Amino acid sequence: MTIAGKKCNRVLPAGGKRKRQRGFTLIEILVSLAILGVGLTVILELFSGGLRSAKISEEYTRAIWYGKDKMEEMLATRDLSEGVTEGNFDDRFSWTSKVKKANPSLGQDEMAEVNLPIDLYQIIVKVTWSSGKGQKSLEIESLRAFKSEEETGEKT
Repeated sequence: MTIAGKKCNRVLPAGGKRKRQRGFTLIEILVSLAILGVGLTVILELFSGGLRSAKISEEYTRAIWYGKDKMEEMLATRDLSEGVTEGNFDDRFSWTSKVKKANPSLGQDEMAEVNLPIDLYQIIVKVTWSSGKGQKSLEIESLRAFKSEEETGEKT
C-alpha cells in the first residue's frame, strides 16, 4: 500500500479484513445514561404516586370509620336534641354534628299545624382532618324518627 508516495507495510489479519476495535463510543454511553436516567425517574414517580394514593386512601378510610362510629352513637342515644356539637377523635381528626327537626310538610296549607305521630330528625356528622397543605372533610347524613312527646307523654 502506498500513501503519498511512501510505501507502508501493514499486516492484515487472516482473511484480509481489518479487525474492528471493540467497545462503546462516548456518544453511545451518554445516550444510554440519558435513557437510563429518564427510565429511573419515571419509575420513582410512579412509586411515589402509589405511596401518595395509599396515604390518601388510608385517611379516607379512617374518616369513614370515625364518622360511622359517631353516627351510630348519635342514632343510639335516647336523648336527641337539636343543636351543634363538636369534638376530636385524635390529634388529626375532628367531628362536628348537627341535629335538627326535619318534619316533612304534607302538601297542606303551610300555616296549618300538622301533628304527626313521630318527629323526624336530620343528623349530619362532618369529619375533618388536615392532609398535606389542605383540610379535607367527609359528611355522613341520616334521619331518625322519634315518637312525638304528645303521643308518649314523655320526652324521648
